[in-house]
Amino acid sequence: MAISLSLEAAELLEITQWKNGEQLEAHLANQRSAVGDELSDVLYWTLLMAHYLSIDLVEAFAAKMEENKIKYPIEKARDSSEKYSDL
Repeated sequence: MAISLSLEAAELLEITQWKNGEQLEAHLANQRSAVGDELSDVLYWTLLMAHYLSIDLVEAFAAKMEENKIKYPIEKARDSSEKYSDL
């Protein structure tokens, strides 16, 4: 399942390959349906894996966001691409 999830995420990434900035924005707008398809595939494998492992994704997501609040305080992390250990 994790391999399939990774492969689907790679297909999503492939849509953006070799593009950036305005070109990427325009391309994503034109590929909206394809992006939706790949996001749906990623979601499918995520949900299937969570079900198989009995992971409550709502609970796991909320806990992760709380961890991120500590690791990436808004006053330090906003508009920064630095890793939490470098803030």
